[in-house]
Amino acid sequence: MAGIRHHILPRFLLKGFASRAQGEEAFTWVYHKGRKPFETNTKNVSVEKYFYGKEGELCADDEITKSEGEYAVLLEELRNKDDRVEVSDIRIGEFVVHLLFRTKLLRNFAHKSFNYMLDEFAEHFSDFKNIKKFILKRPDLIKEKLKKELKKYPASKRQKTMVMYKVKQMTPIIIEKQRIELEKMFQFIIEYAKKTLPEIVKGGHVKALTKKLTSGPRIDSYNNLRWFVCKSTKPLILGDIGCLFEINGEKRFRAINDKEEQILNVFLPLSSDRILVGSPSTVQQLNFDVVNEAIAKCSQEYFVCSTSSDNLLELHTLIGEDATILSNNELEQIVDGLIHDMGRGSL
Repeated sequence: MAGIRHHILPRFLLKGFASRAQGEEAFTWVYHKGRKPFETNTKNVSVEKYFYGKEGELCADDEITKSEGEYAVLLEELRNKDDRVEVSDIRIGEFVVHLLFRTKLLRNFAHKSFNYMLDEFAEHFSDFKNIKKFILKRPDLIKEKLKKELKKYPASKRQKTMVMYKVKQMTPIIIEKQRIELEKMFQFIIEYAKKTLPEIVKGGHVKALTKKLTSGPRIDSYNNLRWFVCKSTKPLILGDIGCLFEINGEKRFRAINDKEEQILNVFLPLSSDRILVGSPSTVQQLNFDVVNEAIAKCSQEYFVCSTSSDNLLELHTLIGEDATILSNNELEQIVDGLIHDMGRGSL
């Protein structure tokens, strides 16, 4: 049965960064952006009410819980490996994708992207010339609407054809006469889309999570890497992103890799002294200071660690610096392209 409090990062992953244990309960230090570090039970970390949906509605919590049993066993096996041991297990690629898809980063990015797109559309269609151009570039929309209306009248095929021809010729005039109504309609559509956007994004995210992913290009690309368990010489942190990607590109570290980017390394902290590293070849000497710093920067809201120290306080200030999938410039280019395609009638 689906519960109320849903863990975004699984507790079996969080417990690897325990500062202490009390019976079956594990505690960890939380470094949350804008707050003082605090120690708390892992059951209170990375949790949100009905994040995966409510019981009685579309809900992914039960499916996620089923998957967690298998992945918890995998992580326990990996944590017991010696330093630099290579491991081969198809569950690794599945678990990396599982973490990517269940994080808050993906949902927040989708919301941010669509919201930005709607703002740009609102500005674009505030100019009536663009509304008129949008409609005129889509004659089939008017044609289909008119066909439905003409079915209501007992006219001959020739008469209906003549009517459609006349309407086509008069469309620019009709649009001008309906200017106020059309402006109100476009404004209403955009405002309604913005109002319902959070639920739409959540629904799409939850729907995707109800399906366990065991195959696909992304999973295959991760399973084609060589995976090694490496022992850290200093306490590792776990960010709210779960995994960290090092890619061959302008931006070296990302929370999620683009499928076109060349992966140099994938980092998945398993515990405060073990990290799983995926690489196209063998693992080079790791700089754990660099890895920790990149995890902090790519995290959206927080990271956890088994200890409290001055060094971690410095990392604390870096949270969120690189917490995005696309830069604002990249997002702007995509939206500009969509608006351009709309103007040509190809969207």
